[in-house]
Amino acid sequence: MDQIALIRDAEQPWQEVPDFWKAKQKEGDPGLRFKVLIGQGQGPVNMQRTQYYPGHHEAPHSHPEDEILYILEGKIHFGRDE
Repeated sequence: MDQIALIRDAEQPWQEVPDFWKAKQKEGDPGLRFKVLIGQGQGPVNMQRTQYYPGHHEAPHSHPEDEILYILEGKIHFGRDE
């Protein structure tokens, strides 16, 4: 039988990135915070909500899995694309 997961964003705590991740950021980068909505091992996918602070720069990186971004507010730049 299929299951439905009900996740209430407002009930999930904001988390700061761990120190090893902060070490990847340039000095003065405002960073980000995130909420784990579906953690690894809790289902077939993992999901998080991320808030990038204005001026944050994410260094080029890759993932072994696909990544889908939904921009809820503001804008994001990928190279020359906005």
